[in-house]
Amino acid sequence: MALGRDGKVIGVGTALGLFQLARYETGIPVPIITNAFVRGKTLNVIGMNFDEGAVILLNGVPQKTSNESSDPTITLISVGAGKLIRPGDTLRVQDPNGLLSANFVFIGTT
Repeated sequence: MALGRDGKVIGVGTALGLFQLARYETGIPVPIITNAFVRGKTLNVIGMNFDEGAVILLNGVPQKTSNESSDPTITLISVGAGKLIRPGDTLRVQDPNGLLSANFVFIGTT
């Protein structure tokens, strides 16, 4: 089993001696993080499927989070978390339904 880039679950295996591949339609898109960067003291998380009320988790700890007004479903911001995050820290996004993104390891800013 794996999570595709679009948040859909993909299963691979064999059944009855045949190779099988299935993509499951969950109906609810899972948040996906594609990038993260710090600007000043603000942590910006870029991805897709971010619902209103989604929360950034920094090393498992919820951060005060808001959706960016011009791109609310693809950009989340956390004012203040930018001064807390370090390279190697783990980010996740949790939507209001409790769905979690995969772990995203922060590599730092350029």
